[in-house]
Amino acid sequence: MHDLMNDLAKTVAVDFCYRLEDESLVQQIPKRVRHISFCGKQWDSSVASTLIRGAKYLRTFLPLVVSSFGCSKLVEKALDPLPDFSEQTLRCLRILSLSHYHITRLPESFEGLMTLRYLDLSNTEVIEIPAFVMGLHNLQTLFLSNCRQLRTLTASIVDLINLRYLVLLRTPLVEMPLGISKLTSLQNLSNFVVANLNGASLEELRELSHLRGTLHISELQNVVTLEEASAACLREKPLLKKLVLTWNMKISGCNTIACEQSGLLRMLQPHHNLKKVSINSYGGATFPKWLGHTSFTSMTSVYLTSCSLCILLPSLGQLPKLKYLSIEKFKILQKIGLEFFYGENDSVSTLEPFPCLEDLSFYDMPRWEEWRCPELEGRIFPRLDKLTIKSCPRLTKKFLKGLPDSTKVDYGKTSEPYLPRNKELHSENKELCRPESEISSLGASSSDAASTYGKRMPQADEDETGFESIKVIKVPQLKKVSASIKRLHIEGCLREKSLPESLLQDCPSLQELLVVSCHSLEALPGEYPSTTLKTLYIRDCMKLEFLETVQTNLIFPQLEDLFIDTSCSNLQVFPFASFQNLRSLSLRHCEKLSGFTVARHDVRLALESLEIMDCPMLKLFSSGLGTLKLTSLLISNCGNLKKLPPDLKEFTSLLSIHINECPEVQHVVFYASGYYGFPKSLQTLCINFCTKLRPMAWELNKLPNLRDVQIKGGNDDVKSFPPDENLNLLPWGLNSLLIGEFKNLRTLNNKALRALRILRMLEISGCDKLASLPDEGFPSSLSLLRINGCPILKEKIFRKKIEWFKIKHIQRVVIDGEELMR
Repeated sequence: MHDLMNDLAKTVAVDFCYRLEDESLVQQIPKRVRHISFCGKQWDSSVASTLIRGAKYLRTFLPLVVSSFGCSKLVEKALDPLPDFSEQTLRCLRILSLSHYHITRLPESFEGLMTLRYLDLSNTEVIEIPAFVMGLHNLQTLFLSNCRQLRTLTASIVDLINLRYLVLLRTPLVEMPLGISKLTSLQNLSNFVVANLNGASLEELRELSHLRGTLHISELQNVVTLEEASAACLREKPLLKKLVLTWNMKISGCNTIACEQSGLLRMLQPHHNLKKVSINSYGGATFPKWLGHTSFTSMTSVYLTSCSLCILLPSLGQLPKLKYLSIEKFKILQKIGLEFFYGENDSVSTLEPFPCLEDLSFYDMPRWEEWRCPELEGRIFPRLDKLTIKSCPRLTKKFLKGLPDSTKVDYGKTSEPYLPRNKELHSENKELCRPESEISSLGASSSDAASTYGKRMPQADEDETGFESIKVIKVPQLKKVSASIKRLHIEGCLREKSLPESLLQDCPSLQELLVVSCHSLEALPGEYPSTTLKTLYIRDCMKLEFLETVQTNLIFPQLEDLFIDTSCSNLQVFPFASFQNLRSLSLRHCEKLSGFTVARHDVRLALESLEIMDCPMLKLFSSGLGTLKLTSLLISNCGNLKKLPPDLKEFTSLLSIHINECPEVQHVVFYASGYYGFPKSLQTLCINFCTKLRPMAWELNKLPNLRDVQIKGGNDDVKSFPPDENLNLLPWGLNSLLIGEFKNLRTLNNKALRALRILRMLEISGCDKLASLPDEGFPSSLSLLRINGCPILKEKIFRKKIEWFKIKHIQRVVIDGEELMR
């Protein structure tokens, strides 16, 4: 604002607006003043007494924090104690901000502020919002951002019937209160937290039809049924501009199978007016077709991250206005094909792929090997200004042909592993050994520094805090490491056989150690113990033999997360007893791994998550593993594995089992009592392409908590599902069922499926010969039926023959990605 305009505004508003500053603290405030703001360095209780001495009938009480210095002073001294809001001076307040005040509770005098419209409690230490605040029925705006101690909202918030803006950015709520759907005037809800037990479900979003701007739905792993997600009716919210969907797999483990998450994401399809979408920690193998559909003509930004089980990217090339695309941390994705550009139609589409894309970035995709692009010289990405590829070590540069000449390509050769608990900042500076936080601070003045990671989609609720972190590529650089460092990344020290023995002693605060592509490294430091190290990540260190050379229980007594990939070539037996505090273990591409050792009845072990992938020498599990407190077990592509753990039924905390592509696994232990060797705690069972495993003979109805079942491949002799000789295959309490690649399946067993009284989702895929559905139809509870790759059945349904009448009552029917319209 020009100085003259500022002076004019002051003159016009002099009788009604007043700005309280350091030099005016002792002055009397005019009685006619209605709106007060204040900023300065002397923040103490004299402000409160000055207010009460001066103006009457205030409408606005607004502190202005103009700098981090002012903020800290405000926290220390501001309005301590708070004024009595029952005073006549303050009872008519319309706008009140207590942002950044060092308060843990609100005074009861708040109860009298019946005319209050706007209340800002962000950046405070409040533990709860008392019920009397919810009696302020005229309140329209409530800011609760950055309230780090606030975990829940009182149920009486539903009484704020005029509330329009509820802002909860970076506030760690665990759930939304029941009945929040009654806030029908709500226009802005920054974060909707899906409850695990007693709070609000997604269904309550249905009535909030006026939502606009940004909506973040978090803790999606807590969604129980697909019907609940469908009832949210995101398609009917045309004013939403940005949608953020987040799963928290660190908490839930693998308690939802990939097929259920795929269905969940399908149900969360937004209105086609959406401009930006962000999907975080999604656990499905593929994405629904709405993500990339040409009807989303306003979509400009797509941000996909930490989709660790995804094997196929969505078809985004046909989004006509897409400008920014960021894809990160797809851990098992190996190939990007023409479907990325054209969808299932490949080159048949008349729309040039990615016609408006300006910024494209890929990051941390360790298995990505091939990128197949259409042969459109200079027209692959006709408007692409910048292409960034970081931490994709297996990808070649051949795909770069055909890009526009003006495109800037930033191709990083190093690989920065993903540790989900901490923010990652990356640097390609190989001359200096400096904290990454220091490097990131240069971004405002250096375009090169700002582009080291590529252009990230801005996240309004992104936490900018993180560990002090450092990355080195030469061992001598370790001498410069600060003693306060918490995250150390060592990569590409090709000739070094050892690290300094004093490394752990010199870094007494170290919590995460990453060792990557140190091909000659034979041992980790073993002379001094580390009582702080919690995460150890090792990749591409084939000569490393740390389990044999280090007494790990003494050197790493507090280790919680261990990741070994393509390393430790001589590792044959993993000793659980050496890692008593270990909570998650991932072993990948350990070529000689043949087993594990664990002392029976050793209750000290804390392991919760076990992942074993691509270990060809693993044949058997030793007994005694039932001692572990496992909640999730994933075994994938272990070609010689013969049997699952013999004491599997003793895993009393186990919630999910995923067995993928283990062709030699033959059977699960059968007990004379008729009970199969799965623990009764099991909720999710996923068996994919295990040709010798015969789940058709199991009696899964004896597992009372089993809710999700997925069986794909390896059952080519099955003609009816479930088989007539085993009607007890499925538990009656099943919520979701996926069967696929049954090459000779012809019918579905009517009696067995009708017994599934609460079945919500059924998916059938890759059953070429399936020709009919159950004569008596499906359970009335079924709300979603998906059929993929069943051509005979598809034809009968589309011709509206008898099969069509069997499914017409189901709320949603999707056939080969196309929703059936009735």
